[in-house]
Amino acid sequence: MPVETDIISIPIQTSVKIKLALMYFLRFHQQFDAVCTEGVWNADVSGLKNGKLYEVEIKISKNDFKNELRHKKWKHDSFANPDKHFQASGDLYEMPNKFSFCVPLDMEEWALKEIDKMNIRYGLFVWEDNGDWGSIRCRRTPMHIHTKQISKKGMSIFLKRLTSEVINLKTDKFFWLKGKLQNEVKKL
Repeated sequence: MPVETDIISIPIQTSVKIKLALMYFLRFHQQFDAVCTEGVWNADVSGLKNGKLYEVEIKISKNDFKNELRHKKWKHDSFANPDKHFQASGDLYEMPNKFSFCVPLDMEEWALKEIDKMNIRYGLFVWEDNGDWGSIRCRRTPMHIHTKQISKKGMSIFLKRLTSEVINLKTDKFFWLKGKLQNEVKKL
């Protein structure tokens, strides 16, 4: 459903609404220290809590979910056997400590069965579209993939992404306000 603004009507994609709801849930309900999008490992949502890195992939359809397995098999193989991955690459400290999927309510039961086949350590968040950006609940809490603290490199990647998001939001707000002001001046 489109969200009305005083300038134009902009339809907001489901994936954007889920990201907003998930980030809000993790930061304010789960008390994460920080959250960002497209962070470490290009996660849809990355979060930091007590020096531990969390990754959440948002899947809005069964095909989207299945594509995760087809195109990111290497990632899930690494998460299934982190010690083997660490010996090969040395970047265990950038690997998330916990991993979850987030799906719309109508995919909940199906996704839970798929996750059980993939990796029983994975968690599941469920998004329900109940107005604005919707709401999130935790269906299954993720278990640790590993327990190491995030490295300085991983923290740097996360903080750079978080800072970029803040700058982009401020830039968008600046140009929106500038455009609004210019429109008001034209009316005079």
